[in-house]
Amino acid sequence: MTGKKEHDRAGTLLMGAGLLLVAAALFLTLYNLWDERRAADTVTQTLEEIVPLVAESVPPEENDGEAVIPPDYLLDPGMERPTVEIDGRDYIGTLDIPVLGLSLPILSQWSYPNLKIAPCRYTGDTYEDHLILAGHNYQSHFGML
Repeated sequence: MTGKKEHDRAGTLLMGAGLLLVAAALFLTLYNLWDERRAADTVTQTLEEIVPLVAESVPPEENDGEAVIPPDYLLDPGMERPTVEIDGRDYIGTLDIPVLGLSLPILSQWSYPNLKIAPCRYTGDTYEDHLILAGHNYQSHFGML
């Protein structure tokens, strides 16, 4: 009789542990969905602010045969890249992938907290043709790649 009670107690403990694990998995899933939504909202808001600022910094095209002075980064590829500050974070520009309908702001420096906001420059530079980006696989970021 004691063996049955111990068996029932062990079964109850295992059922309780299983329910706790299912609850933890549900909580983690909901947190990840919330985090992805927050990142998508931040990207949308940042794009609204950064697109006009980046457009202002693009050098004009050649007009009526007049030579345009090349931008500084073409003359000195090793120079510090210009950034745009939005909400206390520095962005280097945007990444556009028209085939996927994807447009993302790119943060100038990577860190784990920054990756939760937008893709980041991991290393390298566009001026010297070796830029490496890091980002999450959120649907609003790189989830469709």
